[in-house]
Parts: sequence; structure tokens; C-alpha cells
Amino acid sequence: MKVDELLDVIGEIDDSYLTEAKEKTNRKKIKWVALGSLAACFLFVLFIPYGFLHRIAMMGQPEVDYTSKDCTKFLVYYADGDTLSHFAYEIYGGYEEMFFAWKNQNGIDEDVVLKGFDLRPIDMTDGVLPNLSGMECTLRISVSASFASYMEEENGQLLLESLKMTVASYTGAKLSDMELIFVE
Repeated sequence: MKVDELLDVIGEIDDSYLTEAKEKTNRKKIKWVALGSLAACFLFVLFIPYGFLHRIAMMGQPEVDYTSKDCTKFLVYYADGDTLSHFAYEIYGGYEEMFFAWKNQNGIDEDVVLKGFDLRPIDMTDGVLPNLSGMECTLRISVSASFASYMEEENGQLLLESLKMTVASYTGAKLSDMELIFVE
């Protein structure tokens, strides 16, 4: 079909058909715009409280610098009935984040807080801390007094062993002894 023939055919179309087609197209667009707006409002109303609740839930968790390239991969041990199980974990942070991961995996409340952490090699020379990986060390860890109630439970010793093994996995040190200190 040539251009002239196409223009003749278009010219013969009744104007009422063109008007009717234009009206139908506009009506469909209005319905989709209205439905899209309604869906956007629904999602807005749904996710604003979620974000607020998520922010509240994240309060009390340690600040983590995710831009740091210092990612530590280790195993978090936890009491699973009367045995110890472990879970592979990675963090961007220090001892506080490691303790937080252990605490979460063992179902320990937020009121239990790490107060102090001292890991010393048994044979330390010159007062300089060497790389602890593979060295035999003693651990002195201070936690809030609220942790004492967990020690009175049936699996209290298992919790201590899980903490000791988690610290060993995190630091790479061989822990020969561990002292737990409760601080107010």
C-alpha cells in the first residue's frame, strides 16, 4: 500500500470511531493511575511502621562499620540441649560484636553486656602482645551481673564452654583458662 492510498483510507474513517477510541484509552489510563497511586499509598502505610519498628529493634545493638575491610570469620558456639553446636559467622568489628553474636546465638537477653575483655598469652615477653593465633592464652572476661542468672541454669557450664570456644575461634588462640567476672 502506498502513502496516498493509506491517507485515503484514513480519511474515510468516521470521526465518531476516533472519538470513541480516544475516550476508551483515556479511561484505561485513569484507572491504572488510580490503582498505582492506591498501591503506592498502601505500601507506604505498610512499610513506614516496619522501618520504625526495625529501628527500635536495632537499638542496643553495637554500631558496626560495614565499610571496614577487616572482616573476621569465626564460629559461634551455642548450647543445643546438652551438647554444643556451632554456626559460621562473620563480623566487621571487635570483641563487642563477637560477644553480641555469641549472646544472640545462645538466646541471652540484651541486659547482659560485655564490660571487659583481656586475653593474655601464658608466656608473654617484653610486655608486647604478639599475634595470638595458635598461642596458649588465658582469658579474663567481665560481663554484667545479670549473666549470673544464666550460670545458675542447668546448662550454665555449657554456656561457659560455648563462650570459651567462640573466643578461641574468633582470636585463633588456644584458651587454657578462662576467668569470668561479674560487674554491676
